[in-house]
Amino acid sequence: MFHEVDPRISDELLVRAAKTVFSGEEIEGNGSVSLVFVNDARLHAMNVQFLQHDYPTDVISFTLDESDEEAWGEIYISVDRAAEQAEAYRVTLENELIRLVIHGALHLSGYDDTEPKDYEVMRGKEELYLSRIIQKEAL
Repeated sequence: MFHEVDPRISDELLVRAAKTVFSGEEIEGNGSVSLVFVNDARLHAMNVQFLQHDYPTDVISFTLDESDEEAWGEIYISVDRAAEQAEAYRVTLENELIRLVIHGALHLSGYDDTEPKDYEVMRGKEELYLSRIIQKEAL
């Protein structure tokens, strides 16, 4: 499920980002992932409601019923936060959205980033998958 982000950003590219993670992490099955793009206020409210974190965030992932092979999870991304981060990191909005999809897909693949060592592992994986996507796009 998509909410319009920017018509110049390819939905196919964002879906490919998630698929690249699942393939690389050897996640098998026919499950699906919903990518939902929201504003800062909505994701902040979800962060409070579901995670009891009263601060804004850029991405939240939810694993759905693991017994359902047709649905793996949902990835919610704040487009507002992605735009701010893209500017701060001096990358395109598309690049930052791809990174956030990758981050969410890594969470759905079982990764956590609450501890510093786990955060470093996830950042390394993000960079790996981001470079794979960017390289394919450049060809």
